[in-house]
Amino acid sequence: METLNVKHLSQSPQAGGFYVLNIELEQAPAGLAYRYLLPEAGIEAGLLQAQDTHLQLLSHTPLDSALLEKAAVKTVEGQSGQMPEKAFSETQQATLLLGSDLGIGPLLYAARRLSTAQQTSIFALLHASEAFPFVVKPAKFMASGLPLEAIGACPLLEDWKIPNRLSSDWGLPGCYEGGILALLTHWIESGQNAQPTNWRIFSFLPATINRECEKLLRDYDWINLHPFDMD
Repeated sequence: METLNVKHLSQSPQAGGFYVLNIELEQAPAGLAYRYLLPEAGIEAGLLQAQDTHLQLLSHTPLDSALLEKAAVKTVEGQSGQMPEKAFSETQQATLLLGSDLGIGPLLYAARRLSTAQQTSIFALLHASEAFPFVVKPAKFMASGLPLEAIGACPLLEDWKIPNRLSSDWGLPGCYEGGILALLTHWIESGQNAQPTNWRIFSFLPATINRECEKLLRDYDWINLHPFDMD
């Protein structure tokens, strides 16, 4: 666990009650975790973007205005293992990204890295317990075989030419109503995996859901799961 000193901090509200925390660090981190804690604020957040001494984190909880005014948040702590940076430069392996709630942050980080390097298929499935940190838009890319109600997508992923579909516990418009495991099952059976034949999955999900993914995928030798627990 790496503790980083904060030089400057601000926040930006997002759709769905989320916040982006913009953090300037005193020095660049040795490695990037996919989950962080701001101990002085008691806030957990997921990695969203990083460059040199700048971090962007995705949070469900806003920073108290008094903490911002007093610059009282002095540190940010990595709470997980590191992001698999070398894997993101692999250009031959088809990749499926899974992310739920705060896990959408590191999913977007991974997607951006993959989109600049990967030459084979990338697909993403995103889940929201309540709402998404973006405005759901009609999907531009086809995804035959998936539930008909799943016609919405994350605009940023589509800007990066990454087809994606959404699931929601609340049955949000354009989303499959249900959990990400059910949507993953539909993806497996949909034929999206026809070419190429071997896929890897990066899953940024709660630990219990990652364990369920492992059980679900035991019978599919063409899928290699890389779980990243978001709790």
